[in-house]
Amino acid sequence: MLRLTALLCLTLFGFANASVTFFKDEAAFNAATAGVTFTTDTFSNNISAADTIFLDSGVVSANSGGNRAAHFVASGLYFNSLDGDGTGASLENMWTFPEPVIAIGFDYFSLVEERITVSVDGVTRAIRLVGEDADGFLGIVSLSPITSIVFDNVTQGFVDAYEVDNLRFGATEIPLPAPMLLFATVIDAAVARRRPRTSP
Repeated sequence: MLRLTALLCLTLFGFANASVTFFKDEAAFNAATAGVTFTTDTFSNNISAADTIFLDSGVVSANSGGNRAAHFVASGLYFNSLDGDGTGASLENMWTFPEPVIAIGFDYFSLVEERITVSVDGVTRAIRLVGEDADGFLGIVSLSPITSIVFDNVTQGFVDAYEVDNLRFGATEIPLPAPMLLFATVIDAAVARRRPRTSP
């Protein structure tokens, strides 16, 4: 009941404008996920190149379509390449998490053409890693648990090679801001008081 009331409060007070929120600022992501317990992958063990690789954290990373390119872990980094038409590299890459998660964050580097998208629940949730963001951070927070994210290159004929480090993901519910939690508790107490008592 408290969780349902909490979501209602978030919606009423403007904290839930969308079910998925993307963060480019790592400090803001950390603040939003302060109560989440994360599994972290620093890619410390090398993994040979393959269409599908199994990361130490339990994430399955699978490339599909097109001309398969380098997709591996080495020297403490995850490496991949994508091509918008599949002529020079894979068309897309999917990360599937070992359990549904509500928060994902990672550092990315060396985007060549800077046209990679990251999608959650379909292309409508895509964010483009563009311009000055050839190196940066991406965080994702979802009000509903998600099982996977998809990377695409939206430009045909251009291979974009990139690296990832410090992947973290968590399944704990995002904690409410203290005022919202107090408000939700008060509403729950009021609802409980109005319920008719049943005699033993």
